[in-house]
Amino acid sequence: MVNFRATWVMVSLATAATAVTGSAGAAAPALRIAQASPAPAAPAHVLASGEFSNDPDLHCDLLEVKRVSGALLIRFRIANTATSGKEISWNNDWGAFYFVDPAEQKKYLLLRDADDHPIAEIRSSSFAPGDKRVFWAKFPALPATSTKISVTIGGFSPFDDIPVGP
Repeated sequence: MVNFRATWVMVSLATAATAVTGSAGAAAPALRIAQASPAPAAPAHVLASGEFSNDPDLHCDLLEVKRVSGALLIRFRIANTATSGKEISWNNDWGAFYFVDPAEQKKYLLLRDADDHPIAEIRSSSFAPGDKRVFWAKFPALPATSTKISVTIGGFSPFDDIPVGP
């Protein structure tokens, strides 16, 4: 659900008519104009964090692991935490994205569409100092009895004991 803050502006048509015609004339009803703007987004809750194996200035924050429409959605953010200096490259290898359900002792790979493309928004990127990007991927659903998983994102150590949201 999106929350909105409304700013109400009262304009009297009678006042506007008086300003234009110079006479008060008949009183007109007030006109309300609503101006909506989205409420500021709450900061994302971080489930776990890790450093890139090739450069400790590149961090990965696991943001969300939840069941959605018969699948498992995993969202994560990668950020170059350096304040100045070099860009850091991070390369995408589809086989390096998976999760393990320790209760079932089973590894789950990315879901793929009919054309065998991964159902994910993950791309190789270069991160300048201060750059951040959020990525997501969908995986097959795990059993309802499974409540914690281990998530692997290429180039970062596994994120263990991650709770699975509803």
